[in-house]
Amino acid sequence: MSRNTGGDEGAEASGRDADVFVKVPNIGDGYYSELLITGWLVGDGQPVDSDAPLLTISTDKADFDLPSPACGIVEIIAELDARVRVGETVAIIHPAIRHNR
Repeated sequence: MSRNTGGDEGAEASGRDADVFVKVPNIGDGYYSELLITGWLVGDGQPVDSDAPLLTISTDKADFDLPSPACGIVEIIAELDARVRVGETVAIIHPAIRHNR
């Protein structure tokens, strides 16, 4: 499994059931180039629903809960208390395997 750790803000996916790369968003119109991960609200390997709170990031002025951009299994890339740059990949959401019955 390859990891994309740079690029555009937000989430990135290449197909319908592709991995979604969770990236640090631009908060404050570019004022902050680096943010601090202060909490993971979903554990590594745990399922998450789309739009459910995924992690908390902080600036020197405020804390922000970031929602999951997709439904699936979380793979945490950036650790708690890590300083991360805008556009950096902090997690990957792997699509849940669907079984047809």
